[in-house]
Amino acid sequence: MNKTKNIHNKNKNKLFAASIAIVVALALITSPIMAMDDAFATKKKKW
Repeated sequence: MNKTKNIHNKNKNKLFAASIAIVVALALITSPIMAMDDAFATKKKKW
């Protein structure tokens, strides 16, 4: 029983770490895109 619980906990930790890594990667990818969008938006507002 204890061995199976440990295996499940390790898998959960891996999934947790993977999800955090994906979120961080998405944030890094989208932040420059958002900055570009803001730049375009400010230029459009000036028109």
